[in-house]
Amino acid sequence: MPAGFRVADANGAWLAYCYGDTTGYRSTGSVMMSPDQARAMAEMIASMPDLMHGVGSAEFPPGTQGPFFVEDRKTWFSVTDASGIRLTAVYHSDPEAGDLTPDEARRIAVGIARLPDWVGRPQ
Repeated sequence: MPAGFRVADANGAWLAYCYGDTTGYRSTGSVMMSPDQARAMAEMIASMPDLMHGVGSAEFPPGTQGPFFVEDRKTWFSVTDASGIRLTAVYHSDPEAGDLTPDEARRIAVGIARLPDWVGRPQ
């Protein structure tokens, strides 16, 4: 069973989801993070506003490799690392997943993909 970590803003709006699975793979063929990696990635995304402004520090989950890429999956954006590990999913046009507009979801995904620029490249 995948472990899921939801990232929300201060008002409770759902922004991103980080999924971890001990098998590493899902039926879509995407490589998933472990539950520990997913938790670490969700915590890093939650601290993104501070990191963007040079406040605080963060470490990437072990095993992730920069650069990060954004892929449009029609109703959500996937952010993956260079080795194909899905780091996060940012859903849009789905009231159950936060009801972001496509543009809002894309901007959040692009911001997440820029994390290596703000905190240094993952090993």
